[in-house]
Amino acid sequence: MATCIQIETLLQSYVDNEASASERLVIEEHLNACRGCSDRLQSIRKTAAIAYEILRQDQLPEDMTNRVMAHLPDMTPVVPVNAYSTRHAPFSQRKIGQWLGAVGRLIPVFTPIILLILTGLLWVAWPTYNAGDENTLGMVMHCDGDAVSHVAFGRARKARVQGDITIGDRFRTGEKSRLLLGLEGPSHITVFENTAIEVRAPRDIVLLEGRVFFDVFREARHFHVYTPDGRITVLGTSFHVDIQNAGTEVTVVNGEVMLENDNTFLRLHNNTQALVSASQAPVIRQDIDTSSYVRHARSVRPDPAAERRFLTRLKRDGAGTQPPTEQVFVVETGGRPVRALLLRWTPDPYTEGHAGYTVYVSDNSMTPLFKKAITPETFRNKTQNMMRVDMPLDLRDGKTEVLHITIMPEKTFGLVETTFTEVAAIGGAF
Repeated sequence: MATCIQIETLLQSYVDNEASASERLVIEEHLNACRGCSDRLQSIRKTAAIAYEILRQDQLPEDMTNRVMAHLPDMTPVVPVNAYSTRHAPFSQRKIGQWLGAVGRLIPVFTPIILLILTGLLWVAWPTYNAGDENTLGMVMHCDGDAVSHVAFGRARKARVQGDITIGDRFRTGEKSRLLLGLEGPSHITVFENTAIEVRAPRDIVLLEGRVFFDVFREARHFHVYTPDGRITVLGTSFHVDIQNAGTEVTVVNGEVMLENDNTFLRLHNNTQALVSASQAPVIRQDIDTSSYVRHARSVRPDPAAERRFLTRLKRDGAGTQPPTEQVFVVETGGRPVRALLLRWTPDPYTEGHAGYTVYVSDNSMTPLFKKAITPETFRNKTQNMMRVDMPLDLRDGKTEVLHITIMPEKTFGLVETTFTEVAAIGGAF
């Protein structure tokens, strides 16, 4: 699905009925799922209606072209303008004319040389974006304010529009300075004032402080945002993150994210907000108005030249366009004590490149209970096709009638997925 930034550039042509049929289809599909862009569309339509009402009284009642042309005077002179000056030009002027004529005959000779020199100078001075470089992850698409710094390969420098984003780059904004970063996908990160962010990988971001707005493209690899209060796993969405004194506030505009730390995990959907900290239980708010977050993010516009170069030169791997395979199981316990869960899977022929997994266990009301990580090494042994996951001691009392198990791949390790076939509850010794 197209990102909000891409859709917003097409909304005016959509209102003016100038969008192509394919563009209208993409826009309408996005508008059905995104309240922020729908509000933006209504704002554009309202502005157009107001402009029409204001200017309607000044509209011409008919085409005035023929009437205007009929009243124009005849502009054809009887004698050519330069006739007298050519015949009566003094000797010095005729010499200058002859010299200019000679120079004019040499122009076709020197023009290719001059163009070649100018092309070379532009090639050297033009900002480069090396999409083929494996270390190049994206491009700076907007930069304003004087306090923005960019650290690449251990060197600090000013960030600039159309500058490369490479692995390990850090960006810091000060007062009244903002950034818009474009990454593979394409995904976009709007970085607001007084914010520090690190790009560890195309889909691994560390937010050290401040607040950002993410437009994340949905593909096979999960998008992760790491904060002091936990990790955010994104499945393709637009959301706002704000690190505060009380914790990290995450607001989902559309799509879905998973928040987790050592103490808990929870899912957030459209128009939901949560305040999460490393030491306190999360505070969740439902059905909030996210339009202010979207408006603030959209006030940071991409540089047109940077946007064109980014979208045309960035090559996304076609094999990674499928969304992650999330496997869900429901286990009915009947209120009986459960000591462990037994996971079974189908062994594959691969000896390396496996994805790791995280097992999330919730009760019948989808309240998080616990989680368990499975390393990729587990799937390399082809004689093994099952694994026991012990329940925490305080959850073995049998009060839960139903267990919901979500098995989510961690593709930072590898891209080979494993097919789980069964999850069973174990009540006795195993």
